[in-house]
Amino acid sequence: MSLFTSLNDFTRLAWCPKLSGRIISPDPWPSFDYDKLLEYYRSINSDAANEAIVASANQAGTYEVSEAVTSAYVQITIEELLFDLPYMLNLGVRASRTQVDSEGFGYDLSKVVLDDAGQPLNDDWRTVSPVNYSDSYTNILPSLNFKLNLQDDLLLRISAAEVLSRPSLYSLRVWAAPNFTSQEQGLPTLVRGNPGVEPEQAKQADLALEWYYGDSSSLSGALFIKDIDSFISDEKTPMEVNGNRYLVSQPVSGQYGAKVQGFEIAWQQSLEQWLPEPFNGFGWQLNYTYVDSSYDDPKLKAKDLPFQGMSENSYNAVLYYEQYGLQARLAYNWRSKFLVDPDAWGGPAWIDDYGQLDASISYDITDNLTVFSEASNLTNNRYSGYIKREDQVNYLERFGTQIAVGIRGRF
Repeated sequence: MSLFTSLNDFTRLAWCPKLSGRIISPDPWPSFDYDKLLEYYRSINSDAANEAIVASANQAGTYEVSEAVTSAYVQITIEELLFDLPYMLNLGVRASRTQVDSEGFGYDLSKVVLDDAGQPLNDDWRTVSPVNYSDSYTNILPSLNFKLNLQDDLLLRISAAEVLSRPSLYSLRVWAAPNFTSQEQGLPTLVRGNPGVEPEQAKQADLALEWYYGDSSSLSGALFIKDIDSFISDEKTPMEVNGNRYLVSQPVSGQYGAKVQGFEIAWQQSLEQWLPEPFNGFGWQLNYTYVDSSYDDPKLKAKDLPFQGMSENSYNAVLYYEQYGLQARLAYNWRSKFLVDPDAWGGPAWIDDYGQLDASISYDITDNLTVFSEASNLTNNRYSGYIKREDQVNYLERFGTQIAVGIRGRF
């Protein structure tokens, strides 16, 4: 009897009806108890269950990555008048040097000998040995910030900068995993990290107008643009590694970048001057952001896909109360769907639109002692994803409602 023939006794598929173009996911989502499943399989064949199911340490999969960043920053601030209007100009430049050290354990791929079918003729390459990588890179990042007081309560802001985002530590791992059984394009595959991958770099600019028309009240709008020179993505490329050809999958800094632009508006209103006590502590905060994004890659641009991780629409709405040492907030945050993988199997992978309601309340017992309570996701909303179409759900996660109660002290 096969160890896995009874898996369907524990997990069953559920029918997902569709209503008005929206997927209705099972509630609760099918799941199983791992401990009970393991106990059942051990009753069939204890040795096979312990070997196939129980997790075990694998030295070949371990790695350690460290980054040491040394920076120097020069800044000049100028405050003068422009057409009798006061302004402030801030110019700066940051020089940053990053030292990357990645080490771990891996297979000795130089010992792999393949036959005509791409299968190894020997096993001595499986012996695990230490591997390491060390290198550094330097970036020069200028920035500009300009503020002009058009009136005492009306400000114009302009900013521009070059920025970077360093690779994830997972991308910088030295570990590599060959697969000679499931070949692609007639080649064995090799999945590995790339500790030499360059950071993502971009140029960005913002233009904002802010009107402070009352105490704790304001209305603002901003335009923004970001030009990403290149971004890190996993690519599959046939290449030679230690004398053998593989289809190598690794993170690389791509040839193409992306553009992100849009606008945001925000309104904060205090009711201090509108309502009598104790209701004058109420107020609200509202903001909305629109983002238009696209890839520079002609293939992805032809698919009319937005840049991954960018929702076209998002907003936040907050109702608050602050009076007599009491602070309370009720906030709803929402974002529309966003792309997570433009090249996923079966079509582009998306995360569906998502919103959640949060609340918090605190009271200052003294100047140094505060009691508080916070709750997130009060409506217990679920986070879901799909492939190409909304009825092809491939991901579902429920965070649940989280509540925290505590005391904060300052001494």
